[in-house]
Amino acid sequence: MNRPFPKLFIGLASAMLLGVANAQTPSSTPVIGFYKQSFSQGGVYSMVSGFVSRTEFQGQASSTPSVAGVVMTINQSGASWAPDQFNTFTNGSSSHYVEVLDDANSLHVGLILDITGNSANSLTVSVPGGFVPGLNFKYAVRKHATLGTVLEPSCGLVDDTDAALLLDSVGNEIVALFTSGGVWLDANDLSNISERVLYPGQGLVLLLADARTVTMGGGSLSYVKTGDTRISLPAGIPTIVGLINPLVASSTADPLYYTTSRNTLNLAGFNQIIQDSDFLIQLKTDGTLETETEIINSSSEGGLVNAGDNTPVGGQYLRNGDALIYIPGGDVSFVLPQRH
Repeated sequence: MNRPFPKLFIGLASAMLLGVANAQTPSSTPVIGFYKQSFSQGGVYSMVSGFVSRTEFQGQASSTPSVAGVVMTINQSGASWAPDQFNTFTNGSSSHYVEVLDDANSLHVGLILDITGNSANSLTVSVPGGFVPGLNFKYAVRKHATLGTVLEPSCGLVDDTDAALLLDSVGNEIVALFTSGGVWLDANDLSNISERVLYPGQGLVLLLADARTVTMGGGSLSYVKTGDTRISLPAGIPTIVGLINPLVASSTADPLYYTTSRNTLNLAGFNQIIQDSDFLIQLKTDGTLETETEIINSSSEGGLVNAGDNTPVGGQYLRNGDALIYIPGGDVSFVLPQRH
């Protein structure tokens, strides 16, 4: 089997020179609208956001939504929305999304769909190719979390010193610089990318020049995501994902793990990736830009194994804030794991 990821992050390594840290200190505060995580030294660390904004609308569509290609129209009688009130980002991208709550199709529940426009009584959203909505379509509307709301100006990063790495929708690396006033700039062209969307459960990689205590969430993002969260991913495109489970106080015995439920790859649900097709990459948590484990779900071995030597890894624990890189072998609709 060919492994598609040996050169991942090679562009980042040449773009940024950072110190290497030895260890990561877990959160010591329960979640109340935000969470903090301390890093003892500079280095490279993955993080996942489990926060979302408040629900701005929730209801049942007036009729079964109609689909034309990859666009779906949801009619909502009496909504009285302002034209394009859900499409307000200055960069032209969708500012809000629809989350499917129920439509009699379990494969749709939790699906995140970008809103591309709206009238007074209808929404236009993007859908995966071949999407067929079911009856009694129930949904919620929320504003997207962004790089600038997940990591706000007062998040603890240092202006013109720290940075972050994101992967876009086609797997390209984006290095974002944290600059004066907490504005995020694209390192490539210095354009403002504070409004770059971070979907529920999507992660990023922090590039820290020194020890930091970083606050994630708060402000407009103060609700912990609950219920299924399903994302559509195209074949071969890497995405940084993780548990939708914000950091919590950790026990003395297991200082880097969740207290209420020690999460393994299996218990968290990552054993649901497609057998003999999809890949997971687990990054080290020591501040280095290195891979800890490359993982497949092997039919012959009966579960998650190290892609290099076939040793079982399904029982391996996930630490606080862990993000993994998920590379599907084919187009997938994947439910992100979460523990509350």
